[in-house]
Amino acid sequence: SSGINAEYGYNQETTVLRIPDSHSRPPHHISNIEGSKYVSHTPETYNLLLSCSVSDTCKLWDARSGQCVRSFGKPCSIKTIPSISTCVRYVATPAEDQAVYMYDIRGGESVHKIQTEGALVSQFSPRFPQLAIGSNDGFVSFYNDS
Repeated sequence: SSGINAEYGYNQETTVLRIPDSHSRPPHHISNIEGSKYVSHTPETYNLLLSCSVSDTCKLWDARSGQCVRSFGKPCSIKTIPSISTCVRYVATPAEDQAVYMYDIRGGESVHKIQTEGALVSQFSPRFPQLAIGSNDGFVSFYNDS
């Protein structure tokens, strides 16, 4: 199946939301907005989930309704790990062309491209406006907005 069991009701020990056919293939990555002592968000912000699947785009979901609210990037045939910025303004997703694309979470358009040597994983710093990128060459590189 290529669906998502997005939330698990720990108190009830049951699945409380199931999104069938969320991607064309089974998702290999699901992440949510994590709290930070440096940034505060409205409670609704924590209802967002980001999922990624090989041969499909990364998708942002509203866990309350199970609806896809935005898709980012082009279909990718390799397993990559995207991330959501701490300020919840950007999504960074590695791509097959060995670059990392940053997307505006509100509009979905690409706002920046960082060329790398085979990026596989990206992660925003919880404290600084900085993005860490892990790549095929074994390096972890850090980028900031200046």
